[in-house]
Amino acid sequence: MAAWIGPDAARHRIDLVGGIVGFEYVQNTGAAFGILAGQPLLLAIFAVLATGLFLGMMRTALRTHMLVPIAVGLVLGGAIGNLLDRIRMGYVVDFVAVGRFPRFNVADSAITIGLLLMAWAALREDAAMAPEPENGPADTEAAASNPPSTNPQSMRNGSHA
Repeated sequence: MAAWIGPDAARHRIDLVGGIVGFEYVQNTGAAFGILAGQPLLLAIFAVLATGLFLGMMRTALRTHMLVPIAVGLVLGGAIGNLLDRIRMGYVVDFVAVGRFPRFNVADSAITIGLLLMAWAALREDAAMAPEPENGPADTEAAASNPPSTNPQSMRNGSHA
């Protein structure tokens, strides 16, 4: 790939689907969307901290939703891959071009997919943990049509019938 569009190639872009999808060589010294460009030490510190956080999450993730370990693995793999490129070259090579969207690479895709899977698993976990109403729908309708008794004797016994 580097021979086709890399730094020494005659051209730095190959279109695959018109001008919409292609490969384009870009040296990215920043994080996603060029954030913190030219700050390699700060980016490396952030990547190490994020890796530590996700390693910690991985320990507890094994006991949660089955997608979480996969998601954490994708995020860790992408973060470590980008970190190694930054240490080795001082930048990452972004090469996937889709329309006007900022260029990205496989590690960026792994991070994005991993984060989306984590969010989806968290939403599913929240839905599964949502409390059930005390009364089912039929009981709720019956309770609404038969309000509790105000008889002092039944209130003392704890029954409302």
